This record gives sequence, C-alpha cells and structure tokens, in this order.
Amino acid sequence: MNDGLILLFATTLVVPLMARLRTSPILGFLLIGMVLGPAGLDVIRHVDVSHRIAEFGIIFFLFETGLELSVRKVISMRNDVFGLGMAQFFLTGGLIASLSAFLFPDLHFGGSLLMGGGLALSSSAFALQLLRDKRQLGTRFGRASLGVLLFQDLAVVPLLVLAPLLGNNLSGSFAGVLSVALGKAVLALSIIAGSGHFLLQPLLAFVKRSNSSEGFLAVTLGTVLLSSSLTQAFGLSETLGAFVGGVLVAETDYKHQIEADIAPFRGMLLGLFFVTVGFSFDVQLITNHWFTVGPLLLALLLLKSGVVIALKAPSRLSLASSLQASALLAPGGEFALVLFRLAEQVGVLPHEMVKVLVTTSVLSMALTPLLAAAADVLARRLREKRGLDGVEGRDEFAAVSVKRLTKADRGFVVICGYNVVGRTICRLLDTENEAQYIVFEDDVKTAREARTAGLPVFLADSAKRKVLEQFKVGQARCVVVAMESRNRTEQVATAMRTTYPEMPMIVRAHDEEHVKWLEETLNVKAIIPEMIAVRFGTAVFSRLGYPQDEARAVIQEQITMEIAQMGNEMEEATSKSSGTSSKSDGNGTATETS
Repeated sequence: MNDGLILLFATTLVVPLMARLRTSPILGFLLIGMVLGPAGLDVIRHVDVSHRIAEFGIIFFLFETGLELSVRKVISMRNDVFGLGMAQFFLTGGLIASLSAFLFPDLHFGGSLLMGGGLALSSSAFALQLLRDKRQLGTRFGRASLGVLLFQDLAVVPLLVLAPLLGNNLSGSFAGVLSVALGKAVLALSIIAGSGHFLLQPLLAFVKRSNSSEGFLAVTLGTVLLSSSLTQAFGLSETLGAFVGGVLVAETDYKHQIEADIAPFRGMLLGLFFVTVGFSFDVQLITNHWFTVGPLLLALLLLKSGVVIALKAPSRLSLASSLQASALLAPGGEFALVLFRLAEQVGVLPHEMVKVLVTTSVLSMALTPLLAAAADVLARRLREKRGLDGVEGRDEFAAVSVKRLTKADRGFVVICGYNVVGRTICRLLDTENEAQYIVFEDDVKTAREARTAGLPVFLADSAKRKVLEQFKVGQARCVVVAMESRNRTEQVATAMRTTYPEMPMIVRAHDEEHVKWLEETLNVKAIIPEMIAVRFGTAVFSRLGYPQDEARAVIQEQITMEIAQMGNEMEEATSKSSGTSSKSDGNGTATETS
C-alpha cells in the first residue's frame, strides 16, 4: 500500500514537470525508478509486486502498438516500410549480431540473434512524440521514420516468437526451432485472427448501439487478455497475442473510441513498466563499467545512424532528411527492453549482459531529444542553402516529392493556404496518415519557414495553370482552399474549377452569403470555419471516405489535443510574461512590461 502511494505521488510530480520541460514522460518514469528503487534510495520495498503489475503495462503497450498498425496504413506506406524499414532492420541487426558473435564467442547464436534484433529497434514512444510535438509527421523524414518504425513493429512478432523457443531448445538445430516456432505461431494467430474477424466487429457494433463506454472497455480488456492467454498457452509470448489483438481492433470501425477509452489505463500501466525498468537501472554499473557502457553507447548511435544515412540514396531522402531520420532512429527502443527481459527469463542472454544492454538502451533513449534538436539545426542550415528554388519547388527534391505523391495508393490532398485552417488540416492528415498532401502558400516568409522545416509547403500561385500542371493537381483526391482573403479565395477557387471541372473542392467561406455564392457558382462544398478550426477538417475526412462516427472521433481527438496545446502555450507565455515583469529596474523596484 505504501509503495503504491509513493509511486502515485512521485508520478503526480514528475509527469507535469516533464511536460513543462517539453520532454517525454518516459524519462520521468525512468528517473522515478532509478531514484526510488534498489539502486537509489531503496524506498520501494516490494519491487517484485511492482514488476508483476508492470507486466500488464507491457501487454497494453503491445496492444496499443498493434492498434496503430492497420493493414491499410502499412500498404499505403509500403515503400518506406518494406524499403527503408526492412533494409534498416536487417542491416543494423545483422551487423550487431555479427559483432556480438565476434566479441562474445561463448554467446549462443540465439543470443546474438536477439541482441542484434533488439538493438536494431528504435523508440516509437520518443520518436513519434517528438514528431507530433514539432508537427513533423508530414515531412519527408517524418514519414520515412514512421515507415521504419512500422516495419520494426512487424519485426517484433518473429522476435517474440523465437525468444521462448530458443530458450527451450538451445540444444536443437536452429532450423528445427524455427519450424516449431512458425507452426505454433501460425496456428495461434490463425485462431485469433479468425475469431476476431467473425466475432469482434459484430460484438463492437452491438456495444456501440448501447452507447456504453464501459462496454467498449470490457470488450477491449477481454480481447487483450484472451489473445495474450492463447499465445501463452501455445508456448509463445503473451505480448505477441496482445499485439495481434491490437491489429485486429485497428481493422474495425471503432479504433478511435477504443483508443480514447484505454488511454488513461494504458498510460498508468505503461508508466509503471518504465518505473520498473528504472528499478533495474544500476548507476553503479555506469560508474564502474563506463569503459564498457560508454563505447557501446557511442557505437550503437554511430552504427544505427550511419545505416540510415547510407540508405538515403535508394530511399530518395535528402541529406537533411536522412540526418533528421537517423537522429530519431539511432537510439534504442522500448521493445528492446521487453525483448531483453524475455531473453533473460528463458536463459538466452545472461543477467549481467542484459543489465549492460538495458542500461545502454535507456541512456540512448534519454539522448533522443538532444539528438533530434541537433539534427534539426543541421537540416535547417542545409535546406536554407537551397534558396528560393527549394521554396518554390524548382529543385530536385520537390520533383521527387511530386512523383511520390502521384504514385501514392491513397492519393493526395491539395491545400491552398498555410494559415490556421490549412495547418490544422495538415495535422489531421498527419495524425491519421489517411492521405499525403501538398500545400501552396502566397506568403514568402511562411513558405520559407515551412519548407526549411521540411514540410511539403511551396511558394506558388495556385491560380496559375502552369503551377497546377507542374504539381499534378489534377490527380489529387480533393482540393481545399483555406485562404483568409475573400478575393483570393474566389480567384483560386475559380481557377481550380475552370481547370478541373470535376475536382471535389472544399472552400473556406466568410459568411452565409459567401457560402451561397461559392456553392451555386462554382459547385463546391463551402464552409465557414468555427472558432476551433479543427471542425473544418470534418468535411475533408468525409470527402476521403471516412465513416461519420470515425470522422467525429478523429476530429474530437484533435480538438482535445489543440485545446491542451493552447493551454500549454498560454501557460508558457504567462510564465514568461511574469518573469519579465518581475525584473527590477536600477532603483531596485519592479519594472512592469507590456
């Protein structure tokens, strides 16, 4: 009881502190474990109980990871997933496994395999949070990083399958172990997939009609526990079942509602998992074996970042984008912590080696924000050297972007105007990964800043036919005209309708009279944005074919995020203002500033 109260109180303090510092709460959870655990103040007495509870956190973490891994998303990003992602994982994992076999000749082949596979993984929690916070999901390097992370999520499945079987069959041949693993995995996953396909969607539809959030939560918990129990019964990892259960739920029409229902529980349980990782983080190991941990940390970061940069040419990444992607993907990942724990439990990796690997992975994860910030500075300088050719879309990288857009299976959206409404629609499309987009902006400063940040925003006159043809606007799924000027809106919308008579268009209107004129004259969907510009995106998602309930859930989720971010920005501005006003003048009295 006392342990639980201490952990809850510590979490209450640390999470807001991490939010104020604009860094991941995972760092806070790890610090709690380090300070309060056996290697720190030794305040938590029943560490084993915390470990057992944290196992649920691992299960829900794998479930939510599967929830993000819809089949449609993987197919739409297949070039990055099975191109850059596959190459990064196998090259990095193969190099690390080969080096480990050379450096540790007594280590079993299975140990080298799991070590290479584990260290090749990256931190989805850190990388995705940084991409969302900096609004970089729509950049080329953001989509490339997401593709690599998606493939790594897929690669976790065979690693979770192999780990327990390698531990139970160390004396057998690897081919025999692999055949047994595949047989059991195929049988277990077929049962889960079949049951989910025929039972889960009708059950969720029944619960939806009752309008019961408790019912959704019960179905979700049942799906997680049943699927994880089934894989465990087949001698496989229970986390594998939770992961597949998440993938099944992702293919239903109720994904977003389930995400919202489990978010508080998932955050709490996952936080406890990282706290228990902090328990096993031994500071003395770093101080006593710095000449082991330090070089290993440096080698891990250099090797993983080097592989991503080396793959920039076949992946059609610029040097700037490859630097930013490598900074996000070089550190270790939370999946590695789960895998190394499992490998230790089944006897594939020795305890002391696992401690070194976990410590190195955690240290590299802690460096992710710093590495990303440094890469952003370097990338910005590289992009600034391109000048107006890059901003206006006349360089080779713009041509590559247009080519990728026109080849995208799910098409792309054209947005005219990178103002509040335009940026909001971009963030919605980034969050859902429903379609790629390209933005035309009239203001030089706005376009230059966005383009320097790596976003697909170009300084171009979207009322000119030459520009529309250059950027293949005729192949877009729809066009969104979000400009603030009424005259400019009418000019661009008229040019678009004249050039593309059948193009679906959503146009920003300024009043009811303007709505009537736009719809009757140009045959477009005209909308007056409300106070929260996110609602303008409902029409975009409906045009892209989203079910009405899913569209509302997506919009509501984004509204919550926008309000929270506005609150943080207002709080930060207030604190800066109060800090400035408290500065004293030369006579020692406070000088008020506006």
